[in-house]
Amino acid sequence: MHRKTRFETISAGQAGTSLIEALVAISIFAVLALAAIAVFFSLTKTQTKTTISGETYTQAQTILKEITMDARQARMIKDDYTEASQLALQMNDNSIIIYDWEAESLYRKRGLPTDPNPLRLNSDQVRITSFSVEVTKGGIGKPDAVTVSLSAESVDNDGTKPQLRAAVDLQTTVVLRSY
Repeated sequence: MHRKTRFETISAGQAGTSLIEALVAISIFAVLALAAIAVFFSLTKTQTKTTISGETYTQAQTILKEITMDARQARMIKDDYTEASQLALQMNDNSIIIYDWEAESLYRKRGLPTDPNPLRLNSDQVRITSFSVEVTKGGIGKPDAVTVSLSAESVDNDGTKPQLRAAVDLQTTVVLRSY
């Protein structure tokens, strides 16, 4: 009777895996794993970009909506305080609301342009890159109109990912109610 030793070769009828087959399987698995990792990082980057774009757009839209609501309720545009980057509205109760663009931020001030406690409308994550106001006088019997343009962009705090920066340009025209 013949006894098998550990070192004898496997015959053709017996199942087993050769070294080449194992290396091929490991290589295929590695390629698939790398592809899955690349897709994961791409999805993460896309989601981050979408979130940043959404936050930038939402903030700019909210600011423009607030200006629009105030302009619709205003009695008149205060010409003595309104200029290219500043809008002053006289409200029905004779108070004055001023929107003022300074140092990449937009402020809402009550009273005079020197309001000691202005309300900053944009967060630290969004900068206002431009704010312009154009007033169209309505003439006799017609109300004034104001066109407000606003540009905003996300802030890249550490400067390492400029590809994740988002920007938005919005514009609206509001016709003041005639009282």
